[in-house]
Amino acid sequence: MSYISKVKLKYHLKDMGINIIESSSVLYHGTDKDFKELKPNGYGIIWLTDNPDAAKRYARRSPTKWLFSVKISPRKTVDLRDLSDPITAEYKRQYEMSSISGVNFKLPDDKWKSGKHGNYTLLERFGIDILTENHVDVAIALDASGAYDHISYAVINPKCITVIKRESF
Repeated sequence: MSYISKVKLKYHLKDMGINIIESSSVLYHGTDKDFKELKPNGYGIIWLTDNPDAAKRYARRSPTKWLFSVKISPRKTVDLRDLSDPITAEYKRQYEMSSISGVNFKLPDDKWKSGKHGNYTLLERFGIDILTENHVDVAIALDASGAYDHISYAVINPKCITVIKRESF
């Protein structure tokens, strides 16, 4: 089964009410910074992905690159495509009210649900408050890079992460 087929299957299962984060799922974080443990960025988020190749792309061009393999065990997860979830609906409302360099962030619901609108990094600017106020550990997005070849996980609660392996590549 191709990677894209697996992603579509995960979202189909989610649409059927089946949680797409399994305790056996390995997620990845790629970086060009040399640190031993994952810590939230300046906005309070640790970004993970289900695709190791996508994680490696985030390491950019550096002589030393690191790939963390982790498992997560969140108590509360929000899928940012699910507009029936009140937390997601509020996130979308605030997203659409935001204004950066005059860009219009109003999106039709079908485009929002597809997850193919990028700009999940805006989550770091204002969405983190919505998530922490609602005790969310992990927010799921289709892809934060715009390549749409992986699922991104914004981890707000670092205590739900267990590092399995850290390796250079």
